[in-house]
Amino acid sequence: MNWFEACPQPPHWQIAWAPLETHPLWQALRGCPQDPNHHAEGDVWNHVHAVVEALVSLQSWRDLPQDEREIVFAVACLHDVGKPATTKTEPDGRISSRGHSRVGTILARNDLWEQRCPFARREAICNLIQTHMRPFYWLEQHRPNRETILLSQLVCCEHLAILAEADARGRISESKNQLLEIVALFAESLSDLDCRRKPFAFPNDTSRLAYAADPNASELIHRFESFGSQVILLSGFPGVGKDTWLRQQHPNLPVVSLDEIRASFGISPEDDQGAVIQQGREAARAYLRQGQDFAWNATNLSARIRGETVRLLLDYHAQVRIVYLEVPLTRLAEQNRSRKARVPDSVMLRLRDRWEVPTCLEAHQLEMHIHE
Repeated sequence: MNWFEACPQPPHWQIAWAPLETHPLWQALRGCPQDPNHHAEGDVWNHVHAVVEALVSLQSWRDLPQDEREIVFAVACLHDVGKPATTKTEPDGRISSRGHSRVGTILARNDLWEQRCPFARREAICNLIQTHMRPFYWLEQHRPNRETILLSQLVCCEHLAILAEADARGRISESKNQLLEIVALFAESLSDLDCRRKPFAFPNDTSRLAYAADPNASELIHRFESFGSQVILLSGFPGVGKDTWLRQQHPNLPVVSLDEIRASFGISPEDDQGAVIQQGREAARAYLRQGQDFAWNATNLSARIRGETVRLLLDYHAQVRIVYLEVPLTRLAEQNRSRKARVPDSVMLRLRDRWEVPTCLEAHQLEMHIHE
């Protein structure tokens, strides 16, 4: 089902519910409970219906260009699809769904990838799903404007504010008006910081990365750093073409390859990878101590794993450039089958379950090579 085809159009703005309600991601929402203190409207199915209806009634959404309306509409449809997998009853009897934004983002990314949704549009949707709760906690931040600045690096904040308003209106809760007031304050901050429809402009890449890492950093300081190694950190599914890209673009660059380490130790991709990663980090440290440029070649599809590696590199004052590669699902399957060391389907599925596309807040530079 194409989420965009269900998007209402003027002048009647009628929602095409049938294709939405038969999608497996929506079917899973039926009967998924929510904390009645925050969602007296009932289960997630009821809430998402109400959010979509609230969104379509907002003049701010109707005033967007059609392609942007479709993006925000898709996010409203998908923003809580991670709840069925994360909802549980706590010891005190409260219902929680911690982590549902991240899980829902991964589910949506896979669904949209299978639909051949264009990369930029898909990631605009996924990043909004990932961040959709953050405006509600904006005032609780030590520095609320810092939260706005960081969000502007990930999403169109105007879209996020519209979505958050619809999310607040699509619930029955005593805190509903308070949430709407917080969202309005968040929306006001966008104009103050000149990032309503564009990212906040940092002086340079080092300033942006330092600001993301340090809660007390100033967004205005022009930071300079004398780098040691320059490191390319590759990210992408097995078989996407990382080795080929390195051979073509940097044929003489030393490489720390987790595939090669895995092969030298006779470790299967289905086995625990702890020893492989540790060996790779030791090899990286040897290059870093010498100030030698090199590439770190691994899947790096998890933000947590990428973060651990990037922190190691930054500890040695390296300049980090993440290079992300992606091809369509059918082409990836063909390329994986043609590999000398084919990665089992079970491993590919496991990687899809933790697939997080890199963002500009993770490294000094981010380079995307997308074949659609």
